[in-house]
Amino acid sequence: MNNEIISIHPNTRMTSLEIAELTNKNHFDVLRDIRSLTDQEAINESNFAAVDYKDKKGELRPMYQLDFQATMVLITGYDAKRRALVIDRWQKLERGEVKSFYGSRDLHDQLLETPVINNLIGTMADLMVTVGKLAAHQDRLGEAVSRESRRAHGSGAGCFIRFMDTSNVQAFVDHCCQIESGKFTTKAALYEAFSRYCRETAASFDSKPNFFAKLYRCLPQVSQGRVILKGARTPIVTGLALADGGGKEVH
Repeated sequence: MNNEIISIHPNTRMTSLEIAELTNKNHFDVLRDIRSLTDQEAINESNFAAVDYKDKKGELRPMYQLDFQATMVLITGYDAKRRALVIDRWQKLERGEVKSFYGSRDLHDQLLETPVINNLIGTMADLMVTVGKLAAHQDRLGEAVSRESRRAHGSGAGCFIRFMDTSNVQAFVDHCCQIESGKFTTKAALYEAFSRYCRETAASFDSKPNFFAKLYRCLPQVSQGRVILKGARTPIVTGLALADGGGKEVH
């Protein structure tokens, strides 16, 4: 008399991939074991079905779906610990506590259905939205600060003048210059005098752009312009003369 192994739910199936994961075996080895059992006619086509699934790379891989009888025959050759893990999994499948990976569906999609993964995906999506909003706000804030800085202090080196020490230029003006609205001095003469002052007094030296940026900050009443001198347009500072008489009358 033949004793048939039966399941409470005959439509329940377990996949070779699940069995490989439960028993810590290579999936290729589990597939080989199943094919060996079919060669021995221990199981037949009524007990299992060959299907495909997509791995994480999106590539199709072979997998078997086994019914209860085929699963029990397969694990007969495994040790007691592995058999117990598979049987426990089968009971959970029949009670509906877990779902099997079926070849008719994308394995990657099924993994994404688990509650933990779903929560993580939702959290990451929320974080990406928040990061996007913060980045946009930071860009707008940076543009506003830049506009305000240009409006208040001008562009180029001058926009940073408020962070500079202007005491050396102020000392030069006090010792070497006279504020006279009717006179002007060429920029070349002013910078030459400033350079000489720094050498003689060991005062802090500045490049030409920084010198004039500081000068305009120290003396907001002076202005810059150009005049024709010796047939050439020459940059000048009006309202300021050198104390040694270097200033010229504005006509």
